[in-house]
Amino acid sequence: KASPAIADAIRIQYGGSANAANAPDLSAQPDVDGFLVGGASLKPEFADIVAAISEAKAESSGASSSAASSGAVGIAINGFGRIGRQVARIAMKDPAVELKLINASYDAEYLAY
Repeated sequence: KASPAIADAIRIQYGGSANAANAPDLSAQPDVDGFLVGGASLKPEFADIVAAISEAKAESSGASSSAASSGAVGIAINGFGRIGRQVARIAMKDPAVELKLINASYDAEYLAY
């Protein structure tokens, strides 16, 4: 059994079917810290998911949708092959997205390449 402090420190990622319609409500849940977005990250709707979460965060903080970097949607990439690298390149250029984590089982030389 974990203490309340440990439980509060654990990050919970929603792993269901996130989309632009349900992302704002899901991101408003107190224990959901993010999403594991699979195939949708390769579709144009991924931008809609990011925009929907960003707008929901801005509304909840009383800020405008053009909030500073604190309003950015944090994402993690699981796997850093061809698709993961493309998602990372796109995310690094988008001020509405903050790249938080890349999970990859490659050595540092390969990742630097």
